Amino acid sequence: MMSEAVRQICIEAFALLSITRISADEFSPNIASQKVLLHNHFKQEGTLKCRL
Repeated sequence: MMSEAVRQICIEAFALLSITRISADEFSPNIASQKVLLHNHFKQEGTLKCRL
């Protein structure tokens, strides 16, 4: 269900808005969120060690 929602949002965003990239942040312990993003072709580019 969540994976489908992410897919639809991405499709609509690219179709209707002048964007070329979508990024996402998830908490590292949240494996389910990571899987949803990977399933929707997001790629991990780095790991944020600390946020203020």
